[in-house]
Amino acid sequence: MTVTTQQLPTQDAFEKFIWNWQGYKIQYTVMGTGRPLVLVHGFGASIGHWRKNIPVLASAGYQVFAIDLLGFGGSDKAPIDYTVEVWVELLKDFCTAHIQEPAVFIGNSIGALLSLIVLVEHPQIAAGGILINSAGGLSHRPHELNPPPTDDDVNF
Repeated sequence: MTVTTQQLPTQDAFEKFIWNWQGYKIQYTVMGTGRPLVLVHGFGASIGHWRKNIPVLASAGYQVFAIDLLGFGGSDKAPIDYTVEVWVELLKDFCTAHIQEPAVFIGNSIGALLSLIVLVEHPQIAAGGILINSAGGLSHRPHELNPPPTDDDVNF
C-alpha cells in the first residue's frame, strides 16, 4: 500500500475579507468552489476555530465560508446588547449578500444554535445543517452576552 500526503493551507494562508454590516466590520474568509458551506464558530471563538476544517472541506469540492460573528475575532466589538437574534440576522444578511443560494450551515456550540435558528426561520437560504455540541440557548446566562465594561475596554 502506498500512502501519499499533501500539505494543505493553514489559517495563516486564509485570505480574510471585511464586509460592512449595519455600520460594523465583519471579518470572513472563503475558500474553494462548489456547494456552499457556512461555518459558524462557538462562543469566544473565531474563524481560527475552523482552521483545519476549511482547507479539507474546500479540497473536497465545497465553497467554504467562515465568518467572525459580531463581537468576536476580527469583527468589530460593537457597543450593543448582543442577542441570538442579532447574530441570526447577521448570518441571514451575509448569505444574501455573499452566497445567493441555499447553503449548508455547520455550527459549533452557540454557532450550532444560531445555525438551527437560521434553518427554521430562514429556510430559503438553508440547504441543511450540521450541529456540533449545540448550545441550548443563552437566556439562562444573560450576563455572559453583555458583561460589564472593564478598564481594558476603554480607549485612550
